[in-house]
Amino acid sequence: MVTDVADVGEAQASVARNARGRAHELFLELEWQPIGPGFEHRTAPLVRLAGQNPAEREHVVTLSE
Repeated sequence: MVTDVADVGEAQASVARNARGRAHELFLELEWQPIGPGFEHRTAPLVRLAGQNPAEREHVVTLSE
């Protein structure tokens, strides 16, 4: 999870640095949810900003700068 970034470009750079060559996706949560300790189920609606799910077989349109 990426938090406390100034803009989408900064978020994309952070994700790319931590991906270490692996496939990755970047989503924006459309509703605010508190961030608790550890992993928890997130329920906010999402918009994919970058990347693609390698498990998807169909083309998915994503937003980009």
